[in-house]
Amino acid sequence: MRHRPIGHPLLKKKRITLESMVDYPIINLDASSMTGGAVVMRAFEAKGLTPNVVLHATDADVMKAYVAEGLGIGTIITSVYDPRRDRGIRAIPAEGLFALATTYIVLRAISTSVDRFFISSS
Repeated sequence: MRHRPIGHPLLKKKRITLESMVDYPIINLDASSMTGGAVVMRAFEAKGLTPNVVLHATDADVMKAYVAEGLGIGTIITSVYDPRRDRGIRAIPAEGLFALATTYIVLRAISTSVDRFFISSS
């Protein structure tokens, strides 16, 4: 899902492409984040494009705050966008632009013999 400030020129496009995104400052998640930054960068690299990454955010909430301030556009997973809560930004689906990222649920183990569980969604 691509996030843009309200009134952004990309909101007027019927279909967003990676090529259209490189014209704008991009806020990317840190490459070490599990949902992200590396997945976004690989998509641009696969098309021979160099995105204009101006900031790296440590998490989705930080990215959304930067986008709401008008510092750039961002790409995050659907589950962290809530149009009722995220009033300063708009989002549109980005199916097909980026590879699916494996997501993990990390739980505290009930047994003391196991510290963490990792459950893959893929």
